[in-house]
Amino acid sequence: MADERLRRAGIVDYWRAVELFSPQKIPAVSARDRVYPVTVDGPLPWEAGHPLRSVPLEPGYAWQHVVYGGAYALRSVRDTLLNVFGESEEDHDGRMDGESALFALTITDEGRLLLDSPVLSTCAWATGRALSRGPGSRGWLDGVEEEAGAWAARATGLGERPASSRTAQTGVGERRDGRIGPDSDGEPPEDEPEDRDDDADAEDENNDRRSRVGDRLLSAKELLDFARQLSEAWGVAKTLRPDGVRVRSVAVRQDLAREADQQDFLNSFIAADLDRVARALREKDPGAGLAAYLTPAPR
Repeated sequence: MADERLRRAGIVDYWRAVELFSPQKIPAVSARDRVYPVTVDGPLPWEAGHPLRSVPLEPGYAWQHVVYGGAYALRSVRDTLLNVFGESEEDHDGRMDGESALFALTITDEGRLLLDSPVLSTCAWATGRALSRGPGSRGWLDGVEEEAGAWAARATGLGERPASSRTAQTGVGERRDGRIGPDSDGEPPEDEPEDRDDDADAEDENNDRRSRVGDRLLSAKELLDFARQLSEAWGVAKTLRPDGVRVRSVAVRQDLAREADQQDFLNSFIAADLDRVARALREKDPGAGLAAYLTPAPR
């Protein structure tokens, strides 16, 4: 029974590995599509002097900017995996054309980071693991969630001043909801009254969801440096050769300008689910449908 569980889990682990190495593509640089390259000395799309500033917007709309950092060619992933796993006689996979990126995040038209928007590339991370540990190592693709989460937190930190700096510059404390305000002295607030109605609570929750915006402006140098640091830390600087940063500017409704719904995903939509399934299969038997799907056909 234990061997059968391991066999089933191994199949799903294989599917997960395939999905980790199947990133979503990012748009190519194109002035017509408002996808702009970032240079260390040039204006960013949210800064004065950039060509986007002369593009008119319809009433009720604002610009939102998706940043793609460390663009790399998907064929570099294919070539790396061929070196690790060996050559194959299969036909060329057209899905490995195009480009992806090490990370993506969303910035408002004021140049402030949407703090819940950073996304890290599981493909880039997995490529680094293939080189550093290799498929012969047990659990060589374990830990992607923790690693990506740690770097997402670092990306979030780009948009925030240290708490001590925020307090010193404003001369006020921080309220319970995490925002700075003149009604705070830095001490824990008293309990809020319990007679608030559900509509008020829902409104507060909605406002909090939309107020996750950084308190400092991001620079081109910071974005380029972050891409370089990430590529070196994950061991893909020489193999994937990530190149620069690009920004895709999109017109969104003003009431959605502080939400990351326009954030383009970099990764497979099902890799995390497959990981959960594989872990469960090691502990218990699946339902009849999944068991049948994971059972070889009789010969």
